[in-house]
Amino acid sequence: MKKLGKAALISAGAVTGAVLGSSYLLARVVNRPEHKTFEERVKDLRDHGRWEDYDSLKKVPYAVEMADGYVLHATFIPAGIETNRYVIISHGFGDNRLGSAKYALMYHAMGFNSIIYDTRGMGENREQAITLGLKESRDLIDLILDTRKRYGRDIVLGLHGESMGASFQIMALKYMPDISFMICDCGFAKLEDVLDIQIHKVLHLPKWMVKLGSLGSRIFYGYFFGEVQPIKTLKEGKVPICFCHGTADSFIPYHESEMMYEAYRGYKELHLFEGAEHVESLNSDPEKYYQMTADFIERVLGQAEE
Repeated sequence: MKKLGKAALISAGAVTGAVLGSSYLLARVVNRPEHKTFEERVKDLRDHGRWEDYDSLKKVPYAVEMADGYVLHATFIPAGIETNRYVIISHGFGDNRLGSAKYALMYHAMGFNSIIYDTRGMGENREQAITLGLKESRDLIDLILDTRKRYGRDIVLGLHGESMGASFQIMALKYMPDISFMICDCGFAKLEDVLDIQIHKVLHLPKWMVKLGSLGSRIFYGYFFGEVQPIKTLKEGKVPICFCHGTADSFIPYHESEMMYEAYRGYKELHLFEGAEHVESLNSDPEKYYQMTADFIERVLGQAEE
């Protein structure tokens, strides 16, 4: 009997170890993703013809300390004209601030000053686990406060984000940000929706493993995946939001943007880009994307001035 008891304890320990090990590995894939270097991002943009004349633009690098002491690295790209219009651009999962260069070029052409930055744990910032929106949304608020402190309380300030950046912009609504508009490109409504798809498609594992990864995330990184639900912040809102998404997005299906559009009670627009993959709407139809952005901004700013 003693031998059986010992064997049972060993088996139980092995199972517990395997569960914890698996949950840690799954959580690490999400919370400590591989991310692009600046060189890799520049090459990607050049290959897609989206680098254009970014090198010729004036750029002012700086750093901003967050409320918890963490430091984000950013770049200010002034417009070619005197203007009080500014936009903060947030990049996606595993990217860095140069991933926002294609949007900065668009806003430069529209006469906007742009701020691009590395989100927590990415780019030039100190290595750290990400939280897919929980800390990043709070960081965005600190960046908004810093922008108004630097450039004036009376500036017109908007947000533009893609993928994870779009999603944590929406999560930032719970902090009542002082902004004029928001453009959300291919964001997700619920993190677990995306992980359910990707764990099966990329890792070839059953969907229930997401719950195991969520447990690991709570143990090792302090939060459950289910806590990241941008759609929950859309019950009320005063910030005009433009949702856009590619219909061929295989990473975050476009119905995630449709769900958020339906949930929002503030002024909203939804624009779908037929056949565009994840974060490829601008590349797929630059003219339509530029016009969508310019028209939306002029509509909402015009309404604000009436």
